[in-house]
Amino acid sequence: MIGAALYRVPVDLWRLAFEPLGHGASTDLKKRFIEIHEWFAGRPVYGMVESADYPPASYVILFPLLFWPTLETARLVAALSMTAALAWLTTVMIKASESQDRALRWFAALLPLSMYATAANIRIGQVGIYLMPLLLVGTLLLAERERSWKKDLVGSILLTAALVKPTLSVPFMWIAFFRGGIRPMVMIPFLYVVLTVVAASFQHSSLPALVQGWLGQSGNVEFNTAHANVHTWLGMAGMEQYLLPASLLVLLAAGAWTWWYRRGDIWILLGVAAIVSRFWSYHRWYDDILLLVPLVTLLRMVVTRQAAGRADWVAMALVVLIWGFGIAPAQVLSAPPPWSDLFKAAKTTTWLATLALLLVRARPAAAR
Repeated sequence: MIGAALYRVPVDLWRLAFEPLGHGASTDLKKRFIEIHEWFAGRPVYGMVESADYPPASYVILFPLLFWPTLETARLVAALSMTAALAWLTTVMIKASESQDRALRWFAALLPLSMYATAANIRIGQVGIYLMPLLLVGTLLLAERERSWKKDLVGSILLTAALVKPTLSVPFMWIAFFRGGIRPMVMIPFLYVVLTVVAASFQHSSLPALVQGWLGQSGNVEFNTAHANVHTWLGMAGMEQYLLPASLLVLLAAGAWTWWYRRGDIWILLGVAAIVSRFWSYHRWYDDILLLVPLVTLLRMVVTRQAAGRADWVAMALVVLIWGFGIAPAQVLSAPPPWSDLFKAAKTTTWLATLALLLVRARPAAAR
């Protein structure tokens, strides 16, 4: 893990900031850079810029990161800010492990630093590294028993910022609403609407037209470029017309489950939300960074059982499997058939097994 971290993070930070365009680095960062400059110049984006599949509010959230005079400057800012976000995420992982064992704390710290998904997020300029600490810290603040207006406001701001990529963050909102209570339930939608209105003020089209344009653009995904999600599975079955209903059904089912177990172990709720997030909508391999959350949940189960003098063999096995798939060379994903397909099928099966375990373990947690 140390070797993977020392190689992947520095190399991909360098590629993000300095590698010549066209060699694979900064591809998504360049797309967002173009979209934001077009948006705030008042020129139409949806239907005109092929890559523009983010909602209006996202461009306001991304403004501080990308509205720089040149792409070269934006790349440097992204490299520095991702380094800070990765340090924040690493700190969250250490605290989340709740272990005094030095080896386990090192293991938790190295998880986000050694995964292929982290390297991919850095290299192409995706937002997953920013979102993970925002989602975790924001949700944990709202889940605390001793609450205040200040905590609710900070938590709501963090989760609103995480909505920059709704396909990744929306399933976590159920926890914020059902565990956090009425204040986050009001503040998060209110803040998001404000951001949407601010974004719309820079465009000539009406707000309904912008939302309609975004929905139309975001629906044009190439399901065959992704894996392990409802869109890909339905697309492979020739049932593209059911993409939106299927995603909404999964999301609503996750909401109903979260409401029923809202008083349970917060990390089980987070682990389920992360796996649902990976499955419910279109995601590619860089979004495998979501699996950090159930991995920490499983690690906490192992530590809890060990403290009681027992061994949680099921959780241990799943920790090893998810960790093994997460640290594997990313080239396996594009290996010739059947190896890439076998790798994807195996890790997806592991994720489904983890989801099943968390659903089962939620019962005693809710009862307490």
